Amino acid sequence: MTNLRGLQLAMQEHVLHGDPAIVAGVRQACGLDASGRLAIYANAYTLRLTEALCESFPALLHVMGRSPFAVMAHAYVTARPSRHASIRWFGEHLADHLQARGSDFLADIARWEWTLGTVFDGPDAEPVGLDAVNAYTAGDWPVLCIVFCPSLQRVAVRADAVQAWRTAMSGTNDSPVDTRNATVEWLVWRRDLATTFRSLLPDESWAFDAARHGATFGELCEGLAARVGEESAPAHAASLLKQWLTDGCVAALACEPDLPTGPLAD
Repeated sequence: MTNLRGLQLAMQEHVLHGDPAIVAGVRQACGLDASGRLAIYANAYTLRLTEALCESFPALLHVMGRSPFAVMAHAYVTARPSRHASIRWFGEHLADHLQARGSDFLADIARWEWTLGTVFDGPDAEPVGLDAVNAYTAGDWPVLCIVFCPSLQRVAVRADAVQAWRTAMSGTNDSPVDTRNATVEWLVWRRDLATTFRSLLPDESWAFDAARHGATFGELCEGLAARVGEESAPAHAASLLKQWLTDGCVAALACEPDLPTGPLAD
């Protein structure tokens, strides 16, 4: 094992999988044999990734406690070695990892915290306000499309997971939340440097997904008609659009043939 690339790969295999091939190429020094010296790097790798998870999931750490969290983190490091150049993205699959092990409540806390973090780190876009609709005539509305800010996300997690996050972030010692709580749809977005969120009713959740996938305002009305009735559908669709504009969730409005094709299009 004489070339640098070979040494690097052997070191990686030892740190990630305990492969002993590199041991023969490491000398004893400072009173430590080769295995002892290599253990320093293997342990440091796990500890640094555990620190990254603590930073990304403070509420999960609060709920689990430091020792159980460390055990869970070690299992995650083993199951999901880092694949990104940036340690920021190491926790991407933690919610799925917890879900696969039957920890639905903990998985939802992780999913919630990860969503908040990715929304905060998401691409910038200047939202348009209510006056954006003034550029369109009544004839434009059936083909009007909504382009949402690119960092905005919809996520389904249990309400008690969100409450557990609130409690952890407030630093209080409130009573444990009811882990039998139902799943709720949430809209999460960033405006300036503030990440905010609110819960969604089923009709808004459907309309948001439809609009995000290119449905026109006319198509939203048609879909909502089956949910709230034909007479109420146009007013309800307009109310939802007004809410999204007021919240700062909309990056652009455009008639279907003129939709933007840059990074704001989703």
